[in-house]
Amino acid sequence: MSFARRLTEARERAGLKPAQLARLAGVTGAWVSKAETGKSAHVQADTLFAVARVLNVNAQWLADGTGPRDAVPMDIASEFVGLSLDQQALVRALIQSIKK
Repeated sequence: MSFARRLTEARERAGLKPAQLARLAGVTGAWVSKAETGKSAHVQADTLFAVARVLNVNAQWLADGTGPRDAVPMDIASEFVGLSLDQQALVRALIQSIKK
């Protein structure tokens, strides 16, 4: 399956019109049209990731058809480690308040 077909199917599955995808992903309607008709030869990485995020699909799958279609869930542990100590303390406090 081509990039154009994967993009179109993912957009339709998300229930978005081309103009909605363009607005949410920060691209032009012309870009979406060209990409969905196979007239766009190259996709910038930042554009690919923005579109994949909006469509909730795996960017690798969108790019070349490999890997799972659905977006890979965020690894919470790796996100937590990247926080400052103060932010980690806030997250711990939030978790404790939810558990009550």
